[in-house]
Amino acid sequence: MLRKIISIAIIGGSAAFGNAHAACSYSDASSVNVFDSRVFNWQYYLNQNADLLVHGIIDAQGAKNHWRYNGICEGRTAHPNFHTLQYLNKYVDLRNAFSTNYALALRHYLVNGIGEGRQGYDVGGTNGTYGNWTARSSTISVGTSRRVAGAIDSVFWNGKEFINSYDHGRQLQVAVSKNNLGECHNPTQAGSGPDDVGVTSSSLLQGIFVDGGRLATQVAPAFWRGASSAPCNTTTRSAYTMNTDIQIGYAGYANAVRFVSQIYLPEAVNSFVSEAPTGYLAGDMTTAHYFNEANGQLVPITTFAGEIDKPVVFSTPSGTHAFAIWSPMLPQFSSLGYEAARFIAGTPYPAGTEAQSTVKLGAVFRLGAQPAGRSIGYTSYVVVGSRETVRSTLVQMIAAWRGGRL
Repeated sequence: MLRKIISIAIIGGSAAFGNAHAACSYSDASSVNVFDSRVFNWQYYLNQNADLLVHGIIDAQGAKNHWRYNGICEGRTAHPNFHTLQYLNKYVDLRNAFSTNYALALRHYLVNGIGEGRQGYDVGGTNGTYGNWTARSSTISVGTSRRVAGAIDSVFWNGKEFINSYDHGRQLQVAVSKNNLGECHNPTQAGSGPDDVGVTSSSLLQGIFVDGGRLATQVAPAFWRGASSAPCNTTTRSAYTMNTDIQIGYAGYANAVRFVSQIYLPEAVNSFVSEAPTGYLAGDMTTAHYFNEANGQLVPITTFAGEIDKPVVFSTPSGTHAFAIWSPMLPQFSSLGYEAARFIAGTPYPAGTEAQSTVKLGAVFRLGAQPAGRSIGYTSYVVVGSRETVRSTLVQMIAAWRGGRL
């Protein structure tokens, strides 16, 4: 169990849908590029403002339109390192000058604030006051929110949001199953399938701790199918407990995030499968390779047939952004361990539904019979960067692990 768990209630959050602030006008920011990558990312915007998904805004253009004509003046967040509300709360001189005119605050940050060395977010925001929690290093931010009950709904690096948080199954999160029942008995960290694109979770966030580059949570997970009938579950929430402890830049590897999970079993099981974790990535991460540990090279994947026994790297076609999961505890069995799949707009999602398009990448662990009351722990590493940076980081980390230095 986590040594330090702090229960925190959210004090504030995003404004109501379409509720523009009277003191703000889009024209106040019309002289700057409101889509500047230092203040706006459409995928992050939808991840953090799920009420837009509920209202059918599910593509990049829809997100941009809402941000420009509504979101700016509502004081919404569209970037992990900039939030107009936090910016004004952090600097009293700006708050005195602009009051709650978030468009003027946005303009000031782009025209003056960056050059003055001002920070675009309030470090006090790590306590959930603004509706989410964010752990940061100098290059990577990792975040969660009450909406997904502590599952990771944002991994951001070099202007890129890697996570697709469309519904409550598409985060970077832990999910388990027992006795070969699959989704029939499938406690899931972020919530249930019936939660869909909604703004609340059937899972219960019991505690959260954020300190610099560390983010730890404790969650009572919902069953993925919700309250179902026998032989599946008959309640919405399971009696399992999931703890995760995430550290950015672990052991000096700037592009690596250690992901430690611990699952408490309240019952005896005949077999047990853990996805620890599985990540659902943005739909433009369409190029896949597996990492060959023998020579340290990446080998293209053209056919997806479930799991393989080698770490998988998903990237943008150009290779500027890539994402991998590796665990020193895998593979457990021949040809099993790393699951990869693609669900891209057009197959089966129609064009214009970018928020639904995703790729799946997971570390899958299997155990035989387990007694009631046992806690099962796993350690995995998420690596982000360019494709070459991810490859070289995997080379270094695996060598370090084999040499007993990791």
